Amino acid sequence: MFIRPSPNNSDAFKAWYMLGATGTIVVTLNPSLGQTYIAFFYTFCGALTGAALGFCSVSSFGKTSYANVGMAALVSIPYTYFMLVSPRTTIMGVLGLLAFSNYICNSLANVSNAAFDLPGTYLYKVETVISCALAFSAILSLLISLFRTTHTSQANCRYIPESEYFLCKIAGSTYVESDSIEDSELKT
Repeated sequence: MFIRPSPNNSDAFKAWYMLGATGTIVVTLNPSLGQTYIAFFYTFCGALTGAALGFCSVSSFGKTSYANVGMAALVSIPYTYFMLVSPRTTIMGVLGLLAFSNYICNSLANVSNAAFDLPGTYLYKVETVISCALAFSAILSLLISLFRTTHTSQANCRYIPESEYFLCKIAGSTYVESDSIEDSELKT
């Protein structure tokens, strides 16, 4: 008789701009880019600074200015440098450019949309969702690493990357060395 309407999940997805967070999770859990514990710092810095630079561009030049194109060219220089300088900072460059372009594109696409948030509110929502996505990715990556270290044989866990060495110590497994094993030891 009385049907209570349920909230629509897609409305919350759109209201909090979770598409950028989905991209952040995918890039962070990619083994070739993220999923190392040192890379979480670079991921956090890249995603949040990219969104903050997008906010600065939209706040300074407006939503319809051609100066945003010039700002994009200027922002792309350091982030491209981060992508090229080291494999560790690649994630910072990729997510910085993604966050910047996502902020600018959403702002420009919603110029005539009266329901679209103000730039400050939009930045708050984007950075909150990205921070939650990175926390989710960090916890999931930690659980995957702990599961992998506790459910593999000691012979397979003997040689591990430096970034996962401390987790294996926490899990209580015994290991020889981390990344400092000679080729002669591998042949025996």
